[in-house]
Amino acid sequence: TMRKANKLSVKISLLFASLATIAFIFYEQAKLFQKSEKYESLSSLAASRLSGSCTEYDTDVRCVRKSRELRNPAETDLKTDQNSRLLVHTEFYPPLASIGFYPWDYIVEPFKLTIIEVPDELLSDGLTYAWEINDFLNLTATQFHIGPKISAVFSTPTVLYEVKLTLKDGKDVKSVYNYHMMCKYVRREIRGMTESDRRDYFYALGQLKGQRQTIPRGNSTMLPSQKTFQYMMIKHVHTLTCSPFHNGNSFFTSHAAFTMELEEAMRTVFPGASQPYWDYTIDAKMYGNDWYLDSPMFSHDWYGKATPDNPDHHVITSWLKQIELPYNWNAPVHNSYGYVANVINNNPSKFVTRTHAFCNMENRIPLPTCKEMKGCLTKRNMEDLRSCMEGELHRDLHLGIGGAWDCKVDMKEFIKKWPETSKIMGTISIQMVTISSHLYSYGYLECPAYCALDTPFEDCMCSCPSIDTSSPDFTWEKAYDILEASQVAQAFSNYMVSPKSSVLEGVIEDKETDEKKSTGDVYQKKPQFSGMSEEASQALWLFLIELGCNPGKLGTMGTSASSGDPIFWPLHPFFDRLWNYMRLNKDGEFDDFDWKWYDSGSDCEGHRSYDTLPFYSLFADFKEPVHHYSNADLVDLLDPKDEMVPYVYDNFDWFHCLD
Repeated sequence: TMRKANKLSVKISLLFASLATIAFIFYEQAKLFQKSEKYESLSSLAASRLSGSCTEYDTDVRCVRKSRELRNPAETDLKTDQNSRLLVHTEFYPPLASIGFYPWDYIVEPFKLTIIEVPDELLSDGLTYAWEINDFLNLTATQFHIGPKISAVFSTPTVLYEVKLTLKDGKDVKSVYNYHMMCKYVRREIRGMTESDRRDYFYALGQLKGQRQTIPRGNSTMLPSQKTFQYMMIKHVHTLTCSPFHNGNSFFTSHAAFTMELEEAMRTVFPGASQPYWDYTIDAKMYGNDWYLDSPMFSHDWYGKATPDNPDHHVITSWLKQIELPYNWNAPVHNSYGYVANVINNNPSKFVTRTHAFCNMENRIPLPTCKEMKGCLTKRNMEDLRSCMEGELHRDLHLGIGGAWDCKVDMKEFIKKWPETSKIMGTISIQMVTISSHLYSYGYLECPAYCALDTPFEDCMCSCPSIDTSSPDFTWEKAYDILEASQVAQAFSNYMVSPKSSVLEGVIEDKETDEKKSTGDVYQKKPQFSGMSEEASQALWLFLIELGCNPGKLGTMGTSASSGDPIFWPLHPFFDRLWNYMRLNKDGEFDDFDWKWYDSGSDCEGHRSYDTLPFYSLFADFKEPVHHYSNADLVDLLDPKDEMVPYVYDNFDWFHCLD
């Protein structure tokens, strides 16, 4: 009996020792796992557990629906005590100003310290405040806290947490309060971030610098940690004739998905990372046309100078030492050097570039202001809203930040010769890519099929071999005809004097009857630019041909490879924030808005509501093989009132626009 008892005691001791060892191993592995650069956030772990509810026959949306059913507690369980509202905020930040727009009483951030305080009316000497925190999926261990003010960490995004507060007087329970808190990442205006969070964000962004890379074909997947700047550039680059991400309502859905992909990648470095937004209307008001000099956005410690201090204009910051362009001759779009970039951009640089100038002319293009932003909010259907946001608030920024240099034409010298053209030259500068792209699409502009990496730029420039601008026979009328045929002249219609219906060249006037009789020779007068002499206008048409046929080196931000410039990423949540503000519709301002997605008018693949885009597994719907979202799916899944959207915005305030 004693031997059996001793053996049992030894077995029990060994069992406890084994359990302790296993617990220690799990603890150490958890620490290593958390420190690893390939860290996948607990939201992904939660998603993988939920993905068991999905089958390979489910669409992504159906998969998300099933995840929602698992995540959503019964309606009766969602009642939060409203009589005693807690004080909740992330450490070092004020309470969310946007909380009233969203359908949750409380929003907490994952992987950040959350401060929770009992309200003054519940404070009383002698009472004990006991807290119990659980998530509805039971993915994390129950948290227990004591005190009227506690600090807690929530680690599962898009999950609702139940917070139970028990007030005790000794052993007697006086009151029990139940609260529910939704866990979401918070996107903040970058100037509103703490210095520590901003430093962590830039570090995480810098880790995505990557190397030359290709996108796998078919239904194969990529881990978030593989989605580098090169991945984003390859994905965002498109043909000159059609982009699935631009000039259609997919501008909203695609760029929202791009930003979510980037955030997933950053969270493999810092699990609490979120992409901040840049409200450039603040800069427009504070700095005017000197925004590129005075705004902290273009400081060395943030996104790098508007004109970098190096001869090749490489984008360099304190946290990022150059971003390499993808190099792939098999890519559907590449330049003559083999870099994945616009076909017409034969910039031989292997790195992302920018400059705040156009062909030797200083860029004085203003940022869009509150006035333009407010104008977009008056639109009452999706197409008009998209056209306004993409055209008036977005497009000029890309070209204005990218810039161009080493051109064959000199804008500064042209303005000196023809001062009357100075007012329109800013518009022309931001249309540079459009002018050359159209001439290329219509067969006038041609680029070399191949240039070795050591080929000088001057020997690898695109040109218009069928247009001899040096010939005395090449007149401004011919220049206009080419620009009109290639749909370039139409871009300047707002700056032209309307042409007369016709000018009768051979007119005979009968002096007795004052009748004018045509000789039959009818000549259509060419349009002229308003506000300038006829000679200056004619010179400008010839200049536009020279400019379009000899594109210089274009900055990355001004091309379809713009996602390689880090300033791309805080820019696009600006539009998503406006879109979210309208969809939340707190005060009924947009009750009459027509949210219908009309598919007529575009043959571009990716623009229609049912077209699929190259995005998948953004909403806890991980499975193989992947199923890509359609625009209609993304409109549904990106509903800011939906718990499955992993982020919220810090505020919807534009106080600087009130006057």
